[in-house]
Amino acid sequence: MVRAGQLWGTQIYISLWTLALLVVCFLFGLFEEVLVWLCALMAHELGHLILAAALGYTFPRLMIRPYGGVMESHDALSLDVMAYATVALAGPLANFLLLGLCLATSRWMNHAGRMLPLMVDVNLALAMVNILPAVPLDGGQALKGYLAANGGHRRAALITTRITRRFSFLCGAVFLVALACGVLWPWPALLAALLWQHARGQRTGGNGQGMRQLLRRRRLMNRRAVHEVKHIAVGDRCTVNEATALLGSNRYYHLDIIDASGKVLGSLSEGRLMEAFFAGQGNRPLGTLLASV
Repeated sequence: MVRAGQLWGTQIYISLWTLALLVVCFLFGLFEEVLVWLCALMAHELGHLILAAALGYTFPRLMIRPYGGVMESHDALSLDVMAYATVALAGPLANFLLLGLCLATSRWMNHAGRMLPLMVDVNLALAMVNILPAVPLDGGQALKGYLAANGGHRRAALITTRITRRFSFLCGAVFLVALACGVLWPWPALLAALLWQHARGQRTGGNGQGMRQLLRRRRLMNRRAVHEVKHIAVGDRCTVNEATALLGSNRYYHLDIIDASGKVLGSLSEGRLMEAFFAGQGNRPLGTLLASV
């Protein structure tokens, strides 16, 4: 990785493979294509950075790879899965906005030559591919975040893994059909390989995601001098696993346990929840856990 600079506290790095690809493109006279790709990619990544900053988060590193940018998020953003999902969608939205700007100004930009049609094509392709609900694409990250907020990280990992595998097969089929028609179109094959690789990683890492999120929360809290205590009300039939995902998603510190009539039965701290989690009591209802305190 080669450090290229810093933007709003985010360190920007470019991989050696990306630099080599840029050099090859310049040698073959693809200057306009490279410039348009860089503009579309920067607009995409700026969309992530701007919305994250608006929500109070930052990215420590941005790595530019041949297939696009990869953001490294702080623990705080990775724990707030709803914010993470929203920030993920900001990239394709930025490309759609740039696409709309190009189309709106096309009548006054006749002298732009190939640059404007290229800008339209690249932004449309970048937005449409990244909006697919498959990891590691932005659409897949957003879907995973929304699923984790509602059903826990393990369920989110399992569902997104199945979807990613199906899109991988679909991209591979598109490549084979194009090849059978005499058209060598490598992009679907490359996308299929990328999706399949990440689907395997999702499958093996889904079971421990909830525990990792909980440990990240604890490390984040330990670095703070002052802890802001917040409360959230949950039913007494809610399990420890569900509560763990809820805390990791919304950054609450205490759970107020209520029964079916809305009566408050008591409160559980995160420390007590962690004890039950690591004791293998993930399916235990919070009502019975409260009774044993």
